[in-house]
Amino acid sequence: LALSFFGYNAAKMLLGFAAVIFGLAVMRAGGKALNKPIGSVAVLVGVVAFIANAAVMMFGTQGFVPRPLADGTGVAAALVLAICLFSLKFEDDAV
Repeated sequence: LALSFFGYNAAKMLLGFAAVIFGLAVMRAGGKALNKPIGSVAVLVGVVAFIANAAVMMFGTQGFVPRPLADGTGVAAALVLAICLFSLKFEDDAV
């Protein structure tokens, strides 16, 4: 059972990392007035999710990071990642 939670936290940690990467991309893209705030929230939540889930993976659920913090930031990172992906403009290569 402990290995399944390790994998769960690893996935949330990677979601936090992706939120940081795409948050920075949204901030650099410009365009809409909301891109900078959305990008900065994504970067902030992503960093907290990455650190909190890494700490839970290293020290366990009884460590100094409460498990609800790691769970909540992982969910928030997934949410802001989805918002960032929808706000990015991708060029269509089809002619």
